[in-house]
Amino acid sequence: MPHQIATVISQALDVEDLSNKVRKIKPTDAVKQEAKPVVDDSVFQADPVFQGQCILLVDDLYRSGATLESIAVNVRGGGALSLIGFCATKVLIGMARR
Repeated sequence: MPHQIATVISQALDVEDLSNKVRKIKPTDAVKQEAKPVVDDSVFQADPVFQGQCILLVDDLYRSGATLESIAVNVRGGGALSLIGFCATKVLIGMARR
């Protein structure tokens, strides 16, 4: 779903959709169950195509911020000039376990 959101936003802003340049390479289920966010920069892999660009990171769900931060570490390593995070939904920790 985040890729679909990113596609719509990039079309509306008339900017390139780079969502296919970031891939999830490791499951995050265990990380998402932790009480404190665990940022694991090995969960995602980003192609080095972000040099000097302003990047909008899109996620469908915000619980701890660990997913966006994990992606941000990789994208920033690819040379991004600045990052902005966008999430469609915020979930309270207690609600995520129901």
